[in-house]
Amino acid sequence: MEGEVNVEQEARTLGWVPQEEFKGDPNRWVDADTFVERGHTVMPILRKNNERLETLVKQQAEELNKMKNLFSASQESITELQKVHADATKAAVEKARREVMAELKQAKIDGDVDREIALQEELQELKNQAAAPTPQAPQAAVPVQQEQMHPDLAAWMSENTWFGTDQRKTQKAMGIAQVLRSDPENDNLQGRAFFDRVLQELEGRAPRADKVGGARSSETSGASGGGGKSFSDLPADAKETCDRQGKKLVGEGRAFKDMAAWRSYYANLYFQGA
Repeated sequence: MEGEVNVEQEARTLGWVPQEEFKGDPNRWVDADTFVERGHTVMPILRKNNERLETLVKQQAEELNKMKNLFSASQESITELQKVHADATKAAVEKARREVMAELKQAKIDGDVDREIALQEELQELKNQAAAPTPQAPQAAVPVQQEQMHPDLAAWMSENTWFGTDQRKTQKAMGIAQVLRSDPENDNLQGRAFFDRVLQELEGRAPRADKVGGARSSETSGASGGGGKSFSDLPADAKETCDRQGKKLVGEGRAFKDMAAWRSYYANLYFQGA
């Protein structure tokens, strides 16, 4: 009798109820002994499955959190890179303006009216570039909406620094991207392959580079515009700026894999505009 009571108590802890209290299908009710026996057999399996599911959910949560962090890092990196490019373009425009002013002065001394007119036009174009608004991050982050914030974008932008800084060239690239995306044959063209295709199409119809654009194109092709100068040749304030900006540009999911790559890139930009 005492054994039966103990079995019933154990069964109740597992969820069993006497037949008179059972509210389900009467054919599914079992006595306490059967319920406990099934519990000893089934519960370990359920517990193991539950542990496996909990582990899986935890892994998925960690992966999702990592993706969110990478997305956030990529977005911050692109925004910061645009600021860097805007500053570099401003310096390049100022450098080109000084050169044009010097040439204009000489043309006036030489009495070369045609050259003076051409230089005045160049000077006005530089003023227009300086006054042009910098594209905002959502606009310039990617050629088309479907590719927005793609993981390959930051690396592509770090190699094609005109994007987001040269307004006319950026708009042309975005137009080409939209044409490519409208063609069903390009549905499988994704990520870096798509960005490179946009660049290929753009270069196939690119106009003659101007004073500022020419400097940017040499930078894009990997040629050094700083006469062999490196990070160590930067003034102290520029080094400080470089390392401060690097906190948002270096690391997993960002534009540069390490500080050395970013410092080299920054030095190249700096000395082109010097």
